[in-house]
Amino acid sequence: MSALTKKILTYIVSIILCVLPGALGGIFTSTGVQSVWFETLVKPIFYPPSWVFGPVWSVLYLMIGITLAQIWLLPKTTERKKWFVVFSVQLVLNGLWSYLFFGAQTLGLAFVEIVVLWSTIAWLIYSAWTLRRTVAYLLIPYLAWVSFATLLTASLWWLN
Repeated sequence: MSALTKKILTYIVSIILCVLPGALGGIFTSTGVQSVWFETLVKPIFYPPSWVFGPVWSVLYLMIGITLAQIWLLPKTTERKKWFVVFSVQLVLNGLWSYLFFGAQTLGLAFVEIVVLWSTIAWLIYSAWTLRRTVAYLLIPYLAWVSFATLLTASLWWLN
């Protein structure tokens, strides 16, 4: 297998791995958004239209997949291994939020969980700074969006 083929496959696999938790979480989200429970929630005035979430998450999952591939292609080090562990945790947390919020309808627990997710993303950015700065930069929009999602989650919990 050529180096270019290996690199392309690494990017494809990385993007697929990052889209999977979103797709699984999307099952809960799509049914949850259409539920009477969600319809009756009091929403903050800054709650965006529902159509915004799909395109934003699609771009973010692509960027997250690219970051995974870039770290995967680096030489094996202890720092890289730690990064992979935390990256895996954030992927699980990313998908878990949809279940906690829409599936289990536990706003308080979803808020606690998203704060932990935010912390893992911040750590990934911090640690990527020494591994590969482009990865740190690519994760900043993800952190920004999860910051906004944290505010939304807290607001929904507070208002309801």
